[in-house]
Amino acid sequence: ALLAEEGFPVSPVTARNWNLGLKGQIHKHHPPQHGSTSLSSNHDPERGPLAGEVFQNPDLARVLRTLGKLGATNGFYTGSTAEALVEAVQSRGGRLSLEDLKSHTSSFPDPISVEYRGKRLWQVPPNGQGVAGLIALVGLDVLEKEELVDTSSPTCCEEQRFHVLMEMMRLGFEDARNHVTD
Repeated sequence: ALLAEEGFPVSPVTARNWNLGLKGQIHKHHPPQHGSTSLSSNHDPERGPLAGEVFQNPDLARVLRTLGKLGATNGFYTGSTAEALVEAVQSRGGRLSLEDLKSHTSSFPDPISVEYRGKRLWQVPPNGQGVAGLIALVGLDVLEKEELVDTSSPTCCEEQRFHVLMEMMRLGFEDARNHVTD
């Protein structure tokens, strides 16, 4: 909550992507509403923060403090946070209701894992993106066991190492996008 209250300086990459996202998607379909600053700059609802600008989110800080004080059921799924969420969604044509939030249940599935270089790495099972990393590690493990690449070798140049790692992540995300959905 403290970081949301006091803010943080926005990095150049984040500022660029934030503004592209606001311009290309969010504002295109949902123009900013008066007094709404949660996704926009602290000073200008028409744009995201600029590189180096300190972004503060007092609404998020309030929600986090409420969650800490009241817990998830009373601090998020019912009460003022739930009401604000429902109002925001419905005002933009969504169909979320207070009953939807109140009746929500969470599941805690068994984690999945892969072994890489003698270490077991765990992840919550799909439907999230974490599985992309596990897919990438399995691919990298196969390449290393077949001696097609050796990213741990001191003779492996940095360019080759980064290229292999990026390609495996790209393939991991592609598989996750194509085969993992909810």
